[in-house]
Amino acid sequence: MKWRVRLMNGFPVPGKRLFPYTLPDALNEMVIRTEYTVVSEYANILFLYIEIHYVSEVRTMLFGEAYKKFWEELGESRTMVLSTSLHDVVTSRMMSLVVLDERFFFQTDRSFRKYEQIKANPHVALCADNIQIEGECREVGLPIGNPDFCRAYEKYFRSSFRRYSRLENERLFVVTPTFIERWCYVDGEPFVEMFEVEKKNYIWKRYDGE
Repeated sequence: MKWRVRLMNGFPVPGKRLFPYTLPDALNEMVIRTEYTVVSEYANILFLYIEIHYVSEVRTMLFGEAYKKFWEELGESRTMVLSTSLHDVVTSRMMSLVVLDERFFFQTDRSFRKYEQIKANPHVALCADNIQIEGECREVGLPIGNPDFCRAYEKYFRSSFRRYSRLENERLFVVTPTFIERWCYVDGEPFVEMFEVEKKNYIWKRYDGE
């Protein structure tokens, strides 16, 4: 994990907003080692990168806080590109999704191509704006048979709910994320945020092209 700091009067001070989540003071006691690298100097201020290595318990704590923040910022619904594949053929389409319990739900007709692909290969990908998501997708019944989905879908995609959700061929699917990557810009600097969900590993790093 890296963030930029300023060295002022001999004391390292975290650069503002370069790391998006506040770290509890108690984490300082769980640092394995800290590495400093000077990257530039301006107006008698040294700009450094500090790489802090924590024990695994801290990485899990960071994951939980950052993951919760990600879902709060994502919101309760999204229109995203869903990519599915079968026999080395990949297809993509825009989908209307709602978020329930940190998972994505959508409905589709069982006669469509993506239905066949998902049933044979549950590995899918979602993409919107600067967010890329990989996950496992499975069928969970009829849309109309899931009250939580119906309430959310009608709220955010009213016309699609009224037109399609009660049709005989409609089926409900859920995508459980396994990996999430998001690009962020802080003070004009590019950063990559990654969540290895199954490992509960969180990565936040500046993109420098190397």
